[in-house]
Amino acid sequence: SDVYKRQCQAPVKDFRQVTDSGGHKSMRYVIETTIQLGQDSFPIEVTLADRSNMLFRMLVGRTAMKGRYLVDSSRSYCTSQISE
Repeated sequence: SDVYKRQCQAPVKDFRQVTDSGGHKSMRYVIETTIQLGQDSFPIEVTLADRSNMLFRMLVGRTAMKGRYLVDSSRSYCTSQISE
């Protein structure tokens, strides 16, 4: 798979404790950025973590999707890829 790297800067919004899916707690920096899913674009908070060894470089959490989407866990990749 192709990996694209882009250096970015954003002001730190917070530094808070986060619990991962395995129950491990860690302190992470939080930034605010805009995400685009399909045709929708909206601001979200993102906690920063090194995911370079993981299959998915970013996870979109339930807080970001709350009130916008209903998740169907039986489906994947439901929006077409948007080119830059």
